Amino acid sequence: MSGGRHLPIPSCVAVAHVRRIVLWIAILAFIAPACANRSSLALPASPAPQAAAPPAAVPAVAAPQSPASQTHAASSQTLPSPGFSWSVSGPATVITLVGSIHVGFDGLYPLPGPVESAFRDSTTLAMELALDQEPPERVAELMMAEAMLPKGQTLHSCLSAKTWLRYQAFAKGHVDQAKFFERFRPWFVAQFLSVEKATLDGYDTNKGIDLHFLSQRGSRRLIGVEKAEEQIKLLASLSADIQELMLAEQLDAMDRQDDELAAVVDVWKKGDAEELARVMFADYGSSEYAPVYDALIVQRNIRMTKLIESWLAGKEHIFVVLGAGHFVGKDGIVSQLQRDGWRPIRL
Repeated sequence: MSGGRHLPIPSCVAVAHVRRIVLWIAILAFIAPACANRSSLALPASPAPQAAAPPAAVPAVAAPQSPASQTHAASSQTLPSPGFSWSVSGPATVITLVGSIHVGFDGLYPLPGPVESAFRDSTTLAMELALDQEPPERVAELMMAEAMLPKGQTLHSCLSAKTWLRYQAFAKGHVDQAKFFERFRPWFVAQFLSVEKATLDGYDTNKGIDLHFLSQRGSRRLIGVEKAEEQIKLLASLSADIQELMLAEQLDAMDRQDDELAAVVDVWKKGDAEELARVMFADYGSSEYAPVYDALIVQRNIRMTKLIESWLAGKEHIFVVLGAGHFVGKDGIVSQLQRDGWRPIRL
């Protein structure tokens, strides 16, 4: 594992919880995996000297698209509600909060009028990462550097016999990709395959809410709430046990024909914050899961809330786009703002 603090998780944690972690990281909370898509995962300019050079790009997963992938991709209807969006007023400003999904689908745009209107009135765009300073190629380079195993180690050495057998079954149908992955840590393989599965199900990492507003940024100032390196190091800090569980479940997901994101996307479209919190964070407050929940969710939300509150004391009209998972639940940004005396109002 990489240097630094590792976040443990015991083997008794349910696989369903682990699956939520994979989805939550890739789609609703961490933009880095979605930004570092396959087209950007190129060889870093200066590969680590102890490692052989990987292929120029990650090979694509060859898998049939499921019939369920047409559920959202074929839709051309405007969203029935503003989704996850709030307005918070300060003494001399208004801050708009938009909960994003980092992938998109046909029919997602245009977004509801109140959201687009708030964006037109804004002077600054705040996102998880300042993508003008940290483009996908740079994010991919950082991710691969952190994910690459030291000389002499392979993915095989990170996995139990049971998971390795499951991986070999996957490798038989994905020879080029398996060859590439053998030099990377399980968290990287799981996250890449999670985004790849979303793509196979009809979603597009180039159509996420974040990139939609970035493309219309115009003369607005761009603020990055986090750094790509911070997000990637958090992923790399996951313990060996949880990394293996993430990969094992993702390998199973690659064989499933159902569109596993459809339920989450439907909840997002309805703007049901309570239901999204239940789907994503059910039982995550248990003592067994506490270290991971605290590091990946709570502490990041605390830092983001403090930053938003500092903006509320200013005069800029800032349009804030963060993963929807950051806003929901008892530890979400909206709840923290309410506890601090602010009044977030749904758009």
